[in-house]
Amino acid sequence: MTTASEHVAIVGMAGRFPGSGADLDLFWNNIHDARDCSREVPPGRWYVPPERCFDPRVQHPDSVYSTRGYFLDPFVADVAGLDIPQDLLAALDPLFHLVLDVGNRAWQSAKTASVNRRNVGIILGNICLPTDKANDLAREYLGEPYGVRTQVPTHPLNRHPAGLPASLLAKSLKLGSGVFTLDAACASSLYAIKLATDELLAGRADAMLAGGCSRPDPQYTQMGFSQLRALSTSGKCSPFDSHADGLVVGEGAGIFVLKRLSDAVKHGDTIHAVITGAGLSNDMVGNLLAPALEGQLRAMKDAYRRANWLPTDVELIECHATGTPVGDAVEFESLRELWRTFDDWKAGQCVIGSVKSTVGHLLTGAGAAATMKVLLAMRAGKLPPQANFATPGENLKYQGSPFRVLSHAAEWRPQAKTRRAAVSGFGFGGVNAHLLLEEWKGQEYAGKRPTKPNPTTGENVILSKLRSIQQRMSKEWEDEDRVTDPQEPIAIVGMAVQCGPWNNLREFQEHVLGGTSGSYPPPQPSPSRGEGEKPHLPLEGGGRRVSRRVGVN
Repeated sequence: MTTASEHVAIVGMAGRFPGSGADLDLFWNNIHDARDCSREVPPGRWYVPPERCFDPRVQHPDSVYSTRGYFLDPFVADVAGLDIPQDLLAALDPLFHLVLDVGNRAWQSAKTASVNRRNVGIILGNICLPTDKANDLAREYLGEPYGVRTQVPTHPLNRHPAGLPASLLAKSLKLGSGVFTLDAACASSLYAIKLATDELLAGRADAMLAGGCSRPDPQYTQMGFSQLRALSTSGKCSPFDSHADGLVVGEGAGIFVLKRLSDAVKHGDTIHAVITGAGLSNDMVGNLLAPALEGQLRAMKDAYRRANWLPTDVELIECHATGTPVGDAVEFESLRELWRTFDDWKAGQCVIGSVKSTVGHLLTGAGAAATMKVLLAMRAGKLPPQANFATPGENLKYQGSPFRVLSHAAEWRPQAKTRRAAVSGFGFGGVNAHLLLEEWKGQEYAGKRPTKPNPTTGENVILSKLRSIQQRMSKEWEDEDRVTDPQEPIAIVGMAVQCGPWNNLREFQEHVLGGTSGSYPPPQPSPSRGEGEKPHLPLEGGGRRVSRRVGVN
């Protein structure tokens, strides 16, 4: 086990984003210059040509009302050093190429010579939607009239677009500490980073790769968000702006290499930032499409409590903000509510923004793009502007708030010796994450609070006020989300099961403890059925009849 004061450092990173490809300097320049990298769908990217499925009517069936998005250019994956056959790579979907390329370059960017690869794992956010080659497989299986068979059959491994890319990366890098993929909607990247830090702090791994990617069939996502009426009608992503009218879908990936801070210092790594806290939550209201302020607040409060920061310590908040007026207003209000308790802030002191106005909404990769933006802003010492922002939305309580959106980059002069930032990811269905990052300038600056001695009141009075605020904050939050003693035993207090035909705990208990064998009870003939009739299969799942086809996945 690691010490309670240990933190996790980001020591390697790589990405591939619209408008910049794998060039992170160009990615930062696009952000710094408030550039919008959206464009019309490139030729050949949609199976059904845009002119055949475009209809300006909003939510018209089987059509899209916008053909703009944020698209990756074709690329050759950098797989130098990876143990993967070239013929297999050539047969795999672009999603596999994206994960292998970005993951390999992230790994190469860190100091790994002294790391035992058996103690390295991967956690990756990846959306569970059809990909280009998964759709090719479907067309081949269905045949005419739904599709045209190709001369070269699609490789069957392309039927595993959700979990296999990360597993293939782990196998190619010869990593042995586990790998899994998660889909927590738009919060996936931050979930992956948080869970990877848990692995490191628990001592179960010595290094982790974590982040997110998104490269499904772009026509699928475009049509899906059109039917949800979430897509921008103007084709422009404008978070927090008065002209915001919806999101614009992007594609890409960002992957980070994480180590315990003590190991990073010992290995001589470049420390891009220190993760000081992360909070996760789920909304409890059950509304799939509408975000909930309360759930967002729980994630943010948990992160600040873990970091032992005040919300006002942060000078840059990279928001989830997708450009949907309702969602952006809820997020802005959750930030106002978080800061409401503290009375020592000034109007506009904290910069907020969203990278989605430059590279689009990367879905499960959104948090990775957002985190990459913050790390590069820290490195440049700049507070980044936001593309497509001119006038705050009328549904925001913007004037007089602690927050401001920049139209041009500004110098980032930290309140303390180190720059501090936050990244939010609030996902579809109310899956929330909040990540806190601190610039690394050496051990002597770590964890220092941005308090300034006041010549009239004296430093002791300032520190006393700070302690008072912390105590008030802890008292307000402790009833909402208690942090238990990590040494306290955990009790199992409830159980339930449904397994095959065993519909409750009692039936399952009698089967597994009763000495019977076989997967399912043998079918029993009905007393009313004739001698030549076939018996029915047993009923499953609370009375629903389930048919089986042997050998079909």
